[in-house]
Amino acid sequence: EMEVTASDPDKDADQEALRYSLHGQGAESEFIIDEVTGKIYAQRTLDREERAVWRFVVLATDEGGEGLTGFTDVIINVWDINDNAPVFTCAPSCHGDVAENSVVGTSVMEMTATDLDDSAVGQNAVLSYRIVGSLDGLFTIDQSGVLSVAKSLDREKIPQHHLVVIATDHGIPPLAGSATVQLSLLDVNDNGPEFEAAYSPVVFENVAGPQVVRLNQTSTLLRAMDRDSPENGPPFHFTIPSDYRYSNDFYLQDNLNGTATLTALRMFDRERQKEFLIPVIMSDSGRPAKTVTSTLTVTIGDQNDHAHGAGEKKIFINSHRGEKEGRSASVYPQKLKYAFKLF
Repeated sequence: EMEVTASDPDKDADQEALRYSLHGQGAESEFIIDEVTGKIYAQRTLDREERAVWRFVVLATDEGGEGLTGFTDVIINVWDINDNAPVFTCAPSCHGDVAENSVVGTSVMEMTATDLDDSAVGQNAVLSYRIVGSLDGLFTIDQSGVLSVAKSLDREKIPQHHLVVIATDHGIPPLAGSATVQLSLLDVNDNGPEFEAAYSPVVFENVAGPQVVRLNQTSTLLRAMDRDSPENGPPFHFTIPSDYRYSNDFYLQDNLNGTATLTALRMFDRERQKEFLIPVIMSDSGRPAKTVTSTLTVTIGDQNDHAHGAGEKKIFINSHRGEKEGRSASVYPQKLKYAFKLF
């Protein structure tokens, strides 16, 4: 509410009172003036975000005599109050990607929030940012809304992270807006192939070679797996080092379809060597490829190929002989020797 007052030097007690009216810039739809008192009222709640300044003209008309008119310019500034919460441009859900090998401090994305309150007046549009729902602290956000890596990431442990970012203005009372952030980790080839199962191959002695080695109870095929994404995984390639010392004993065939076959080339004697350690070199199809070496332990199975022979066993027995009960207890140990022949 405001009041405009006009005076007329020609006015005397017999003259009619002044009448007020307002005009210009659509003010008639927003404001109303009491034509007798000159008081101006807003017809509805004003919104500074729609229009911050109103300029119009108020006319004062002398309805007596010749009906002379005077005018004045009226300027109304709409004060800002904190009636708008921050809003994220990507709300309600924001999406981003980050490589799993990103170093600490790498910028992931900029969380842009806006506040319709007047940024040039007061603190109603000054924003602060924070993350909730990220108990592991893998990410951080600064006061300009830049989301960054705070700790080492591993796609093979957690491929996606879900965060909630809160933007709060500095108005009184403060208002807040939120957005859910889904971050997908981009895979890098940081894991090499592994044996698909815990293989325990057995080759029985006294069997002429060559013979395909059974790697478990159901298969003769060596298979691998990779914890990386498919583009950094199969197909896998297998080989044995060229300087492998038992290359005349075993041969590893890469089947070029992601599997390999192991062949025992000769007859074995468990009493000479019970097991062989075979280094298997495996490579994935990543760019660049990741190559690792895993050891395959081949056990030589025993057969009953040695007869029993005669043997001897010496047994020593301690015997104690004392006096009769009631007499002095003197003990005389005596060692007796017996020999048994075993068949």
